[in-house]
Amino acid sequence: VLTGEDASYKSVVPINAFDPLNGRWGAFEIAGRVSNVDVNSGPLKAKRAKGSDNTWAYTGGLNWYLNRAFKVQLNYERTDFSKNVTFGSTKRDHEDVLLSRFQIAF
Repeated sequence: VLTGEDASYKSVVPINAFDPLNGRWGAFEIAGRVSNVDVNSGPLKAKRAKGSDNTWAYTGGLNWYLNRAFKVQLNYERTDFSKNVTFGSTKRDHEDVLLSRFQIAF
């Protein structure tokens, strides 16, 4: 958490809730994740996989907590496929996506 709040698996509670007239912007958090799906071994073993059989995904994100109840999230994710995957008429070895979310918790 960039603004000094305690990191938590539940939710970040901003020290200073969003109030731009008084120079308060809430809390900002940087997030990252790396994940892998490998269907070459174990319970997911695929005998005739038509798509990618080993996929890695890398995600980076910025979370903005306006107050205890409101959160804005922006993530970029890059997914690398071990084999080309067909989407429509094009083959790709990776996928890039930008995701956003506005969340209200009560």
